[in-house]
Amino acid sequence: MYLAGTLLCLFVSSPLIASDRFYVDDSTGVITDTETNLEWLCAPDIEIDWLETFVWLEEIGHEWRCPTIDELMELYEAGISINTPDPFVLGGIFVWCGNLSNYDSVYCFGFTRDYYMLERIATWRAYEYMSGFRAFAVRYQTD
Repeated sequence: MYLAGTLLCLFVSSPLIASDRFYVDDSTGVITDTETNLEWLCAPDIEIDWLETFVWLEEIGHEWRCPTIDELMELYEAGISINTPDPFVLGGIFVWCGNLSNYDSVYCFGFTRDYYMLERIATWRAYEYMSGFRAFAVRYQTD
């Protein structure tokens, strides 16, 4: 009985292999991309606007930031899409990208099945309720 409990503990505390490229740490939810050395975290799978995204990023801290267009493109090229999101949680099509200092417009990246979409949205509209928007956080791998 003691041995079974120890093995379960070891299994839960060690990273799970999601694919050859992505590793998921079950204890933190952090997804490590072994090709780019980036760590990813998915916001709760609910609708989220631009401002809520940055509030969430501030709450989680630890050098997390909104991903760039190129970083999201890298995920798409690795096979991440609305139909094949694993290991990412992608209940919507769009993920916010960019930084809060861009006051003219913001961007979102669309993970569709057969193609990707990049959309520029006027900043005033980014604070409205918009269907299908989610947030990811990214940072360089920590030791």
